[in-house]
Amino acid sequence: MDNVSKAVQYYENGYMCSQAVFAAFAEEFGITEKQAFQIGACFGGGMCKGEVCGA
Repeated sequence: MDNVSKAVQYYENGYMCSQAVFAAFAEEFGITEKQAFQIGACFGGGMCKGEVCGA
């Protein structure tokens, strides 16, 4: 499965966009998907401003 499809699948399963995108590329960054979900959780909601995408 390509990274775009993975990100879409994660998003459709309830993860925030920042988590979905980061987790899809986790292997390329040398971290686990679980770690990416945890790190990406901090950037949900446009980094609390609604003007900047957390992804």
